Amino acid sequence: MLPSVNKGAHGRKRANWDICFVTFISRTGCPPTGDNEENRANNMVQDNCVVHVDKSFPVEIGDYVTIGHGAIIHGCKIGNNTLIGIGAIIQNGAIIGKNCMIGAGAVITQNIQVPDNTVMVGCPAKAIREVTEKEIASNRSNAEEYIIEGKNSLGSQPACISHDW
Repeated sequence: MLPSVNKGAHGRKRANWDICFVTFISRTGCPPTGDNEENRANNMVQDNCVVHVDKSFPVEIGDYVTIGHGAIIHGCKIGNNTLIGIGAIIQNGAIIGKNCMIGAGAVITQNIQVPDNTVMVGCPAKAIREVTEKEIASNRSNAEEYIIEGKNSLGSQPACISHDW
């Protein structure tokens, strides 16, 4: 399901977040923070994450993505079924492929393109190997488990809360 689009705080387009569970929302902490954000369905954005855009760098997050606690997602694209580790930083213009694993604390520098099925670790991050079929399945089941947990705890409440600050 594609997200619907509304006007953000600065008059630019912002996608409504579908089934996305954010475990902590603050004015400067978690999505949606403003304009030019597109998030598809079935994602988990954990506590104290920052999702930020720049004028020329929108944020696009694919389906079944898990973003670990304290990660910074800044003007980048993240492919389907990808895991972003705790405290990872993804900088402007970076493109993360599908089925990737970005290690805890990794820094993906500006304009880096990470191929599909790649494990990246370090600062700056380097590819260390390809993701296994078992890890691809684990990324998906991890996101699905968070979706079930979120639905159970939210009941009929909306999954994501959007504010025009």
